[in-house]
Amino acid sequence: MPNWLKLWGTPPATGLYPPDTPIHSLRYVVLDTEFTSLNSRSNRLLSVGAVKMKGTSILMGEQFYRVLNPGVEIPAGAVIVHKLRPSDIEQGEPPLEVLAELKDYIGGAVLVGHFIKLDLDILRKELRAAELSLDNPVVDTAQVHRWLLRKERYSEDLFHRLEQLDLASLAKVYNLEFGDAHHALSDAFVTARLWQKQMHQLESHGIQSLTNLLKAGNPYLSEVARLRSPLICGGVRLASIIDRIIDSKAEARCDARTAVCKLLKLTGESPGCDSLILAES
Repeated sequence: MPNWLKLWGTPPATGLYPPDTPIHSLRYVVLDTEFTSLNSRSNRLLSVGAVKMKGTSILMGEQFYRVLNPGVEIPAGAVIVHKLRPSDIEQGEPPLEVLAELKDYIGGAVLVGHFIKLDLDILRKELRAAELSLDNPVVDTAQVHRWLLRKERYSEDLFHRLEQLDLASLAKVYNLEFGDAHHALSDAFVTARLWQKQMHQLESHGIQSLTNLLKAGNPYLSEVARLRSPLICGGVRLASIIDRIIDSKAEARCDARTAVCKLLKLTGESPGCDSLILAES
């Protein structure tokens, strides 16, 4: 990966497991959350659903689902999206109790989720209030799918496929039934089934150990993780631009500097390519 696309930070934590632990020997907790809004300053956790896995086996009898009462007014839009009625929230459990139970449920397992950084952000925010932390190894199934796509032969629709990463779209790609969207436990179960299929594909590409898995699926090490915000350049999302730079370089073996200049010119936002300097790969 080019130096100018690398995300700086510490290596991903492997938790209680040795780095060379085979991925089929790991225990996973696949989770999903629903919250009041996407505003990271004011959002609150409404529900959390989780499913345990041992290797590729889903442990159906070990599910976790809780509705919380955060003690704040719930926006009408959140009620519609999550199908949680005001009465459901009123009867919800205290956040501190649920978070303590969730922490015990997770234990030392590897956490798996779809765009799991969103889930971790809200969980860690709530956990800090309870003076708890969550430092388990993390795998993002959306990032794993991106990684797998990049291992395929180039195709004309690659850019489009790299953008279609929502859970409903990937359920179609992996031939999974997808029904009750935005229900934490239902989404966690679909994600667990998605993860089952992805594990088999990862092994076929040589991903055998926890260390390699975290390189392929850790959201904090993705070259596009920091571009998930809706930044726009000349009407084109920057995530799309970066994807095209990466793939253009990989497929056409063109110089990264030239690729950046061409793409910025296409958007009509060229900063002056003569002054553009990129670090060597």
